[in-house]
Amino acid sequence: MTRTNLLGYGFALVSSIGYGSVTVIAKKGLLTYGSPIAAVSVSLFAGTLCMALFSLKNVNIPADGGKKGMLFFLLSGIMAGAGQLFM
Repeated sequence: MTRTNLLGYGFALVSSIGYGSVTVIAKKGLLTYGSPIAAVSVSLFAGTLCMALFSLKNVNIPADGGKKGMLFFLLSGIMAGAGQLFM
């Protein structure tokens, strides 16, 4: 068993726990917030926050201020929200 295999098994275990617990968390969110749109908003925000924390050390700020990247980030958020809203 190599270190790479152990890391792969560890990540797979954490991923399966997250995937399996999402229904319980979603049900609790729906009962707490009452609206599916509010529950989806909380879910998308939590996922975005987790991904931001994982990738924080790899952030490069371009010389032009990253305006094009911010535009795509904003559009992806709007489209993800619209997709959940009209689903």
